[in-house]
Amino acid sequence: MSWELMVPMARRVNLYVAGQEEVPWALRGYVAGAFGRGGIDISEIGHIFGGRSAKPERPMLVYGPDSRVLTMVVGGGEAEAAELEELALAASEKMVERKKDDYMAQLREEAGRPPREKVTELVSEALRDHGRDQIANPSNYPKRTPPRRSWVKNLPEIPVP
Repeated sequence: MSWELMVPMARRVNLYVAGQEEVPWALRGYVAGAFGRGGIDISEIGHIFGGRSAKPERPMLVYGPDSRVLTMVVGGGEAEAAELEELALAASEKMVERKKDDYMAQLREEAGRPPREKVTELVSEALRDHGRDQIANPSNYPKRTPPRRSWVKNLPEIPVP
């Protein structure tokens, strides 16, 4: 009778991270790479992970057109690199469209907020008005006093000899 004992000695791990210098510090080691900024183009995603049929386990980051907004594309080991590349390209195109349409200006308008160009002027005007009001009505703005401590009045009296 013979016995065979098989012990796993090594595990193959893909240590290469595409665009490592572009990955934010908080996400290093958790994502497969960052694309769309720097030297790596989004259209190269399918080839970077060892072929278009490879299934990366870790998510990847896609930078927007302003190089600040990040979108995370997650395959979870189920989607092929080619599919992830298509999703990343679609996300990038959507961010470009939003930037063209000035998406944030539209949201500000819907919320009833002033346009970005007028905010500085409106804030300085509000501060000037507040200063004028403070000078005209000093009784409405008393001098600042340190906050009272509620525990001081609850202390027992100490008899004085």
